[in-house]
Amino acid sequence: MRLPLAPLAPLALPLLLACAGPEDDGGPTPGSTDGADGADGADGDDGTDGTDGTDGSDGTEVEPRFEALAAAIEADLADNYATGASVAVWLDGEAVWVGGFGAAVPDTDTAVTPQTLFMIGSDTKKLAAIGLLQQVEAGRATLDTTVADVLPDLSMDLGDAFLSARVHDLLSHQGGVVDSAPWTTETEDAVLESYTYGEFASAFYPMNPAGRIWNYANPNFSLAGLL
Repeated sequence: MRLPLAPLAPLALPLLLACAGPEDDGGPTPGSTDGADGADGADGDDGTDGTDGTDGSDGTEVEPRFEALAAAIEADLADNYATGASVAVWLDGEAVWVGGFGAAVPDTDTAVTPQTLFMIGSDTKKLAAIGLLQQVEAGRATLDTTVADVLPDLSMDLGDAFLSARVHDLLSHQGGVVDSAPWTTETEDAVLESYTYGEFASAFYPMNPAGRIWNYANPNFSLAGLL
């Protein structure tokens, strides 16, 4: 699939925090809404089952083509340690289906709805990867472009081995740099650049040459975002 080209947004590794609260109220949610249990398909207030194509709380019809997806999500939730999930299907430039399942707050009846907010966490890695690969597709970089190629003024106080990391290394967690996850809600380019040339350059160090081993390290994607 070819992704549409778009300007590279300021994609750091920030964990953009958003909290779900009991006051959240939702719209159509196949599976789990107030009065319907998305994990076990228990009957809702109107006696309908969350997997039969009808929303358990307000009777909103769910398109048959999404019933199998809703059932699969419920089955997966029942078989793992997650307590809830919000799922959207994006097709031809719009969200064609959104569903909430399970509990927004563990051990409570606070249901996940399409309006429930989740911490974005490492989903920012996907955004950074897509943005950087769009630059590769546009011919502005290659998978072999290195950190040093794009940031020639960056110098690491504790060893410059990371500067040879390629785009491929960053996006596959093979940059070799030690891990850390700074918590911030700042997303501006200037903040990411200040972090990279400041704290990152002075305190982070290579564990091994780039491309040699796999080690999960958040800074790989901070640098991917800056590139």
